Amino acid sequence: DIRVMSDAVPSPALLRDFATNYWWSYNTAARQLVLELQSHLSQNIKSDLDHAHPTRAICIAQDQELERIFKLPGISQKITAVLREFEKDITGPTWWQQQRPPKELEVAFFSAEFGIDSSLPVYSGGLGVLAGDILKAASDLGVPLFGMSLFYHEGYFHQRIDREGRQSEEYPLLNPEALGLTPVLIASGSPVLFNLTLSDELVAVRAWIAPV
Repeated sequence: DIRVMSDAVPSPALLRDFATNYWWSYNTAARQLVLELQSHLSQNIKSDLDHAHPTRAICIAQDQELERIFKLPGISQKITAVLREFEKDITGPTWWQQQRPPKELEVAFFSAEFGIDSSLPVYSGGLGVLAGDILKAASDLGVPLFGMSLFYHEGYFHQRIDREGRQSEEYPLLNPEALGLTPVLIASGSPVLFNLTLSDELVAVRAWIAPV
């Protein structure tokens, strides 16, 4: 569920809903807006945003800071237009609803990786990109599908080449919340947490969600 914009006035809460949904990553106007907002916000937020996730600045900004951005010349119209399109896509009628009789159906798509956007580096190849495209297509059609995968805390490596041409690898540690993921909660509000026994080793598992 997302918040609804009233009276064509953007709200900090709805903007954060937008920022944590990877819909922005494959909508041209939304992507441009994210980059513009990032440039305005990173100048005022006292946080190390170098190499940060594109929407991180939006997620951690105070309401007053976002409201200040809303008043900048030209930016309010851009925000309103993008959030209106976001609302329409998320809450409007879908092809699936129009073509299929209403019934309970959920499709689980299991994959080792989902290439949704380079800002969520939990994939490394073409099959991951294909899996991510299937999620986006399902979203556009309104198919009740969710992807189930693993979160790789070190993602894929960053390559460095020295002056002699030798390659070295860096594995940055990824923070799920910094990437726009939110913990899956049970009815009491506590995070989903369970244990699995794999090869006689006990493994603790948490669940996170990335809306696409």
